[in-house]
Amino acid sequence: MVPRWTSPPGSWNGHYELPGVYCLRFPVPEEARRCVSALFNGNSTALARVEYASGLEMYVVSSTMPAGLTSEQNHVRQIEGARAADAALSDALYRFSVVDSAMGPVMRKHLVNAAARGPQDLDPFPITIAFHDLDATRHHSIAELREFSRWPDRYEVAVHAPVPDPTNARQIELVRQIAASFADGLMQSLQDCTGALPARVPGATPD
Repeated sequence: MVPRWTSPPGSWNGHYELPGVYCLRFPVPEEARRCVSALFNGNSTALARVEYASGLEMYVVSSTMPAGLTSEQNHVRQIEGARAADAALSDALYRFSVVDSAMGPVMRKHLVNAAARGPQDLDPFPITIAFHDLDATRHHSIAELREFSRWPDRYEVAVHAPVPDPTNARQIELVRQIAASFADGLMQSLQDCTGALPARVPGATPD
C-alpha cells in the first residue's frame, strides 16, 4: 500500500478519483489523516483507503470484470458468493441483503470482527475478508460493505469501524449505525459522481 498523502486536519476536501473509472467524495474530510492506495491482481483491482483520527477507515475498490462477463452475470456470482459465506459463517459475524440503486442491484454486507489488516497488506480488507478469532459475544470491529457494478467495472465501498473496549449493546448499535450511514453515503457519492462520467470503454485511454 502506497501513501498518497498524510494530511494535517482540514487540508483535504474529500474528493478522490481514479481518472476515467470513478470519482466520489469521502465524508468528514477534516477528520481524515492519511490516504493509501495500491493495485492488485495484475493491476486489474485498485484500492484506496482513507484513515481517520477516530480509527475509522473507509475504502473504495474498483476492478475490471473478466472478459465476457455482464453486470447481470456478475451479480449472480455475487449472490452465490454471499450465500456460500452465509452458510459458512454465523449470523453474528456475517449478514447480507440486496437493494436496488441507480446502478442496479447493490450487495450490502454487515460484518462483525472483520480484520482490517493482513500480513504486510498483501491481501488487504476488503479485497480479502478475514475475521478475528474471538468469542461471538465480543465485538472488536464492525464493517459495512456495498458492492455494485457498471460494466466493465465493479465497485465496492466499505467502512471499517473499531468498537470501544469495554463496550455495551448501545455502543455497538451506535457504531453499526455510523458505519452503515457512512457506507451508504460513500455508495451514493460514488454513484452520483461516476454516473455523470461517460461509460468507460475497456482499453481506452482516459482524457
